[in-house]
Amino acid sequence: MIAADDRIVVTRAPRAMAAVEAMRRPHVVPKEFVGLARTLMRQIGPAVDRDREAAIGALIAPLRPRARFIPMPTHRLLAAIAAEYLDLADRGRLHLQATFDKRRGLEIDEVQVLPAKLDFGDADLQHVIALVSYRLSALPPAFSERKRCVAIVGLHAMARRFERGDRTAATVKADLLELACAALVVSDVRGPLEIAVGAGKWCGTRFEGRETPLIRTWLPA
Repeated sequence: MIAADDRIVVTRAPRAMAAVEAMRRPHVVPKEFVGLARTLMRQIGPAVDRDREAAIGALIAPLRPRARFIPMPTHRLLAAIAAEYLDLADRGRLHLQATFDKRRGLEIDEVQVLPAKLDFGDADLQHVIALVSYRLSALPPAFSERKRCVAIVGLHAMARRFERGDRTAATVKADLLELACAALVVSDVRGPLEIAVGAGKWCGTRFEGRETPLIRTWLPA
């Protein structure tokens, strides 16, 4: 996983409040940028690949503890799982690291974009993407695995990103990955927030009682 660095900043300062107020003010995003956002969201947030999910389940199953049984996989098996995971289909993938060595065991760290839908009565939130983190560590007998949604990004935010920043797909995806990294390392901010990435910042909020931030817009630095 890309480590957090000085560019990743999450605040709940007055500037963040101002950003949220700016989001509430009506301002139509030019259709050109809405179209670019929709196209990229369809490309990088495809429908969930059930075959891929089934393949991952079968691949990881021998490592998962069961009732009264803790698997003790060999180094050879752990190395083979790392190699096979790297060969899986990469639809929607922003980042993947799958490695094995004898001291650290098997480590898998992946960030994906998946389709999502929120029913907030807000047209901007009818089309959203979810940034999903999957992390696994296996150094027998220790085993840990976690998959979670780390951020929700709305169509409006993606359109603003195209309107106000570099418009290449690669840089937009890089900013999404940095957003996911920041959301993973900072989880205690509630209310309006800003997450600085590249040449700008994602702005949104994390509601009380919810772990996942909702990203509503993007502003240049």
